[in-house]
Amino acid sequence: MIIDAHAHCDNTEWLGYIDSPDRIVSLMDLYGIDMAVISSYNDAPDLEGRVVDYIDQGAKKYPDRLIPFIRVNPAHGEGTLEVIKDAILNRNFKGIKLHPANYILSAFGQETMEILDLAAEYDVPVLFHCTEDVKSAPLFMGFAAQNAPDTKMILAHMGGFFLTKDAINVCKQNRNIYLDTSEIPFVDAIREAAEVLGPERILFGSDLPTDNPQFEIEKIKAANLGKEAENLIFWKNIARLLKLDLEGADK
Repeated sequence: MIIDAHAHCDNTEWLGYIDSPDRIVSLMDLYGIDMAVISSYNDAPDLEGRVVDYIDQGAKKYPDRLIPFIRVNPAHGEGTLEVIKDAILNRNFKGIKLHPANYILSAFGQETMEILDLAAEYDVPVLFHCTEDVKSAPLFMGFAAQNAPDTKMILAHMGGFFLTKDAINVCKQNRNIYLDTSEIPFVDAIREAAEVLGPERILFGSDLPTDNPQFEIEKIKAANLGKEAENLIFWKNIARLLKLDLEGADK
């Protein structure tokens, strides 16, 4: 089984992103991905409520394949918290996505910390875009994790091309942080993360459809971590974080 912990689904023609639920599921079928966590390219809250509705409708169309996360901009304060509450309590969203490179706020500022506290209250993980971008560096997420120790945080992209060691270090220092492997081309970095942290702290992600899922799958296998570790990375870890009922999946 493979559960992709980092994929996207949205229809934003002016950006050139036309990635419908149908297209995402067809790509999953092509590459042997059983389930995928999806979030939008745009942030909620938006004026029309389209961002949340689009993900919600896609997940409801494919309830056994697509797992909805709500992507938000913390700058809207109470308005952001309200759309998160609605998504989790009324629409069965399973997590939150934050992309600090897209807004002006700090990854450990007050507005973000309120979101992390809410995530802890509802026991859902927060997926952070985490690369060498000046606002998305892993050290910033480390500060956030220290002040929100009960919040499960996932650092997407393992810190990007240049900050993988920083991502591994902040994960080592904070037991509430996990790493996703999307768009990291360095097999050695994945192997190092598994050795330092244990495979229980690593999640497979592809960033589908913006990256090639076949490459993302093969680099996990190329790390030669063993079947048990691969199963943890490919699906068991994210299934545990999201409390998915997948009885018999590994038989």
